[in-house]
Amino acid sequence: MSVTVFSVATGIYFDYWRHLVSDCEKHLYPGSSLQMVVFTDREADAKRLAQECERASITVVKTDTLGWPDATLLRYRLIASARYTVEGEVVMHLDADMRVVAPVGPELTPWSWHGGIALVRHPGFYRGNRYSAFVTRHPRLAVTDLKGWLLRERGVGQWETREESRAYVPPQRRQEYVCGGVWFGRTAEFLSMVDTLARRTDADLRDGVVARWHDESHLNWFAAHHEVSVLSPSYCYGQGLASLRGVVPKIVALEKGDVRVR
Repeated sequence: MSVTVFSVATGIYFDYWRHLVSDCEKHLYPGSSLQMVVFTDREADAKRLAQECERASITVVKTDTLGWPDATLLRYRLIASARYTVEGEVVMHLDADMRVVAPVGPELTPWSWHGGIALVRHPGFYRGNRYSAFVTRHPRLAVTDLKGWLLRERGVGQWETREESRAYVPPQRRQEYVCGGVWFGRTAEFLSMVDTLARRTDADLRDGVVARWHDESHLNWFAAHHEVSVLSPSYCYGQGLASLRGVVPKIVALEKGDVRVR
């Protein structure tokens, strides 16, 4: 199985991505062809890193320095514009500040993914398979869930609730909230999804609308309206989350505190 991984790593995020490359060489689809595609303003650094890699090939796409929230909001547009670079049978998006801490790939079955897409349950809104057990262990979080349910009418998660945004998800479709940091797909289906979300994100921007949680809001719109597979939060493990007790991390979202790096 050959795999292509897209990441946006401008500014300081390139330093995070450098460690991600090392992790992917060790743990991502072991024994398979691995291509890392990076959108970065540090082109020279990326090319030097490519010479040091033992397994991964690195494709560098020069990109202007992106601040917040463009670095996340525009990722669909960036990936769509670089579709010609893809060499893998499976394509992933990984945030630059992820760490792959255990083997990922052999246990996945891309040919069985619904709609050819695999998204990941958001670790912050993971409630396990038995909500009654979750309520017993985490009563305060359960109260927060109830308040959110009442305010948003339905669904645990941070859904886009404004109808003027194309990321809007109606209450009856608010089921499983997914994260924006990690997503997989078979190549054709992955690129088709990216094209769709790039068009919708750009249309919002033309209308002067920015979705509540940027690219993640648009991804949740897609998940709510299309058949997809949803994976365990093991693939986007949030450090320090009590609700993830018993979940074994494979890909970890680094904890950087409340201050966003711009």
